[in-house]
Amino acid sequence: MLNKIVSSSESKLRAMSAEEIAAEWWWQWDKKRGVEWNTYAFCKVLEMHKERWRRWKEMHNGSCCVVERVRDKYVMPRVREFLAALDVHRGGHG
Repeated sequence: MLNKIVSSSESKLRAMSAEEIAAEWWWQWDKKRGVEWNTYAFCKVLEMHKERWRRWKEMHNGSCCVVERVRDKYVMPRVREFLAALDVHRGGHG
């Protein structure tokens, strides 16, 4: 049963386009919560996002330099998004 679930999940991920995976990103700054909570929530979502991209990239492009490719193309833009939201929260200009 577990193998069937994993296999189905892997098949669905393999069939997804890069645009579909990118559209799964759902984090946004929660104005009702503090910096600590938002940082924690962001880190949790970012880790899931990073792992999903890593698995997808390995399926489509192999495992060579996958960590660096995922970091540079998919993770760092999200980190910059978080830092911009933090700057706005602290009264910066964004």
